[in-house]
Amino acid sequence: MQTLSPLIRYLLHPVPGAELAEAFIHETAAISNWEKTVFSLQQNGLLPLFRSALLEAGQYETLSPAVREVIDTTVRRQAMRNLKLQATLFQLHDVLSRNNIPFALLKGFTLAATCYRDASLRPMIDIDILVNPEDVPVIRQLLKEFGAEKFSEPQTKFYATIASHEPGILLEDVLIEPHTALFKGPESLGLSECTCVPCQIAGKTFLVPAPDVHLLFIMSHVHKHLPRERFKLLWLRDTACLMQRLFTGQEQKEEDFFRLAGRYHCRTEVLEVAALMVALLPDLLPQTFRTPLPPLPGWMEPSLKIVSEYGMKRRNDPAPHIRYFSSRFNMKGKILFLAGLLFPSPAYMKMRYRWFPARGIVLLYPYHFLRVFIKGVIMFIRYVAAHCTGAHK
Repeated sequence: MQTLSPLIRYLLHPVPGAELAEAFIHETAAISNWEKTVFSLQQNGLLPLFRSALLEAGQYETLSPAVREVIDTTVRRQAMRNLKLQATLFQLHDVLSRNNIPFALLKGFTLAATCYRDASLRPMIDIDILVNPEDVPVIRQLLKEFGAEKFSEPQTKFYATIASHEPGILLEDVLIEPHTALFKGPESLGLSECTCVPCQIAGKTFLVPAPDVHLLFIMSHVHKHLPRERFKLLWLRDTACLMQRLFTGQEQKEEDFFRLAGRYHCRTEVLEVAALMVALLPDLLPQTFRTPLPPLPGWMEPSLKIVSEYGMKRRNDPAPHIRYFSSRFNMKGKILFLAGLLFPSPAYMKMRYRWFPARGIVLLYPYHFLRVFIKGVIMFIRYVAAHCTGAHK
């Protein structure tokens, strides 16, 4: 698959070969628009890996001082953010442990500790935990003593109708996202059913999902967000690391893994993501999958192309979001989404409008309502106009 450049595929590969490494150095030397490249790598969470790769290859000093300054500053800022999240994670660990509340750590910190040689190479933006449903209000109350607020970002209640998200908890500018199940359906996978293993993070022991369960969750996450083009290529790196860790030299693991995917009704999604990873990184695994992989869905390559350029800051195109909203969810989900979008929690308002005094944030609700409503109307008009133009061509 040529959708992603050798530079990106090198950064996604846990152990890239000599041919890919040579292509990475060649492409880096040919970069002319460094502002665009750094922006894309930053938005996709790959800038620390890029800097580390150039340092290891002895090529970092060949960059101009101005470019190195931008990269160093950005990576340093992200490292400081990681440290702040770690301090909040340890505070959360202490609070929950003292009150005998079980939890498992998901995604960022778990992946940084188990799949990256240096945790600073894996940027993080929030803390994801798996908890029992009855413990969520208890955790909110316990953290409220430390100044935590309920954080109902626009998407949270919407996704809670079909996924594991509960409204987040904002603690000192760090978002804690409690999950009550990794998968919801006829057979849910909650904390009590999840196989967990211990993991050491800076001297503290945490429970984390077993590699097969975690990979299943990450692949489902990739499949859910990529078509919306609201995505980070870093999640493909996470997927590659977990796949290599799980499947290398363990043939039985493959059969058990896909059986597990079928049990939680995500086999199709997982097979499509597996096919994507094989197409991107053919030498990721020492042996090919014995399970037949499907052809790639038509939306994958265009979405990857957009994501590789814009990352989480999606292009100025409402189509992916409107398509996803209109086709995937039932009416209840749509109503919850729109309600959360127009009337978010005070904690969300404080974070979204930092320039306004926090004590008077309620005064901004009419402004927020009109802003979102007008923006939505403009997006819809642009979407309809583009659709009609395309139909006439």
